[in-house]
Amino acid sequence: SFVRPDHEISLDILADLRPLIPHVMELLSDAEYGAKDPYHVSRLQRMLAEIQQMRGQLQTAEQSSEIAERLARRVAELSGQRHLQNLNDILCTRAQVLEACGRLSEALNVARDGLGLSEVLCSGEPGNLAYQREKGIAFNNVGRVLENQGDQRGAQEKFEASLAIREVLCSGEPGNLAYQRD
Repeated sequence: SFVRPDHEISLDILADLRPLIPHVMELLSDAEYGAKDPYHVSRLQRMLAEIQQMRGQLQTAEQSSEIAERLARRVAELSGQRHLQNLNDILCTRAQVLEACGRLSEALNVARDGLGLSEVLCSGEPGNLAYQREKGIAFNNVGRVLENQGDQRGAQEKFEASLAIREVLCSGEPGNLAYQRD
């Protein structure tokens, strides 16, 4: 499995998706469709980047994640808070792709952008547990990149912040399997 704890993709699923890939690629290459519906195209580009990364196609995954981020930022600028969660998901994917490409400095910047966005989402809706969970994931993403850069102290700080959020979520909803898995 790969990607985020709440968006696991099994490599077995790729076989089921293979027949759809030409149609998705055609849709994504249609600039007119992208202009009409950048929100959905950004989501498709994110999923494509995740699949490409799983398949070891890091250069194309980086390109797909870049397109996804650019579109998601445009949508967020136009629609405000409503689509910030999509941008946050895409930043998570983009940071992972950049990290896999060995571009740790860029990955750290994107992961920090995601953490900042998670904090904005949480401050706007402090009781939203999904946003709290995203913040925990964002802390973990920053910690992972810091660890790969050799900053053990900084990584530990972020991992502890992530763990604290996840412990609160688990204690608040002990039956939530996603929180337990995290």
